[in-house]
Amino acid sequence: MAQLAFPFWHFTKDVLLEKLNTSVHGLSEREARRRLKRLGLNVLSRKRKRATSFLLLLAQFKSPLILLLLFAAAILILARNPSYSRMLFLARINLVLCHQNFYKLG
Repeated sequence: MAQLAFPFWHFTKDVLLEKLNTSVHGLSEREARRRLKRLGLNVLSRKRKRATSFLLLLAQFKSPLILLLLFAAAILILARNPSYSRMLFLARINLVLCHQNFYKLG
């Protein structure tokens, strides 16, 4: 199974199915047995390393929505628009609260 160079949403359905060597009907019995033999059971390890708070905070910046908010914040700071600055302050509070919730769930 090939590693994808881009996140899965960059591909059309047909291209993604081809890259993952599957179909809309799922894996064939033969392919499922081959992958089971090569990759093993699809189970999570019991020893799970907990991510640090800092790493979770950095992971939030992978989101396009967060990057868009940061870009908007930079523009509004440069424009010195006070009404929008309040909205962005609330958005930053939301980012911090989401980060804390992710860390608690982590």
